Amino acid sequence: MRTLVVIGAVAASLPAVAAECSTEKQPKTQQALIDLEHQWAKALEKKDAAAVGCILAPEFVDTTADGEKRNREQALAAIAKRKDTTNTLSDLTVTLLGEVAIVHGANHVKDKSGKEMAVVQFTDVFSYRGGQWKAVSGQESVISAGK
Repeated sequence: MRTLVVIGAVAASLPAVAAECSTEKQPKTQQALIDLEHQWAKALEKKDAAAVGCILAPEFVDTTADGEKRNREQALAAIAKRKDTTNTLSDLTVTLLGEVAIVHGANHVKDKSGKEMAVVQFTDVFSYRGGQWKAVSGQESVISAGK
């Protein structure tokens, strides 16, 4: 019995790692994917790995602007190490292919003073499953770096 009490006390003291992911059905529309990209960008700004985790599929793979290939766990772990920046998305285009969607866009990354640090072109691939869009792949390329 004492073991259960200790385990319960330890579990209660741990920070919440998993977000309450919405189970609400998402429409199969371009706007739904644009909205999801904006949610992802804002979650990165807040360093909210749990919120990003709700967007990424278990098999998610990302190729970073530095050419590093990361799985879902590695991508989520890297969020805490991000610099304090803001993300502004532009030039978003969505290609719907039934249960798959491809989103292309640019992320204008600025420091807290508003100075542009980089423009990052990205491609994200989503799969529609269980009534929700989940990112299965991402790729980023820096197309201009701030000075």
